[in-house]
Amino acid sequence: MLIDFLKKMSGKQPIDPDKAAERIVEIVLGKQLPEVTSGKIRTRIPIGVSSGKMMEQRVEQWGHELVETKAVWESCEFDEK
Repeated sequence: MLIDFLKKMSGKQPIDPDKAAERIVEIVLGKQLPEVTSGKIRTRIPIGVSSGKMMEQRVEQWGHELVETKAVWESCEFDEK
């Protein structure tokens, strides 16, 4: 069960749950670290190095997909009159 899994993981996770909770509360309250305060509302904020690395990989993949599909998304506009 999930509870058993979580109990086994306790203390073995790569991130400090207290620090992660602090960052989440800061973000919700608008008191982010200076590096992320730019007046933007962030919809995705990785918590921990492993999630940051996964997000970097996904962004790279999206970039490739964007380039590969450019002809499709450029061809969807109204024709100029």
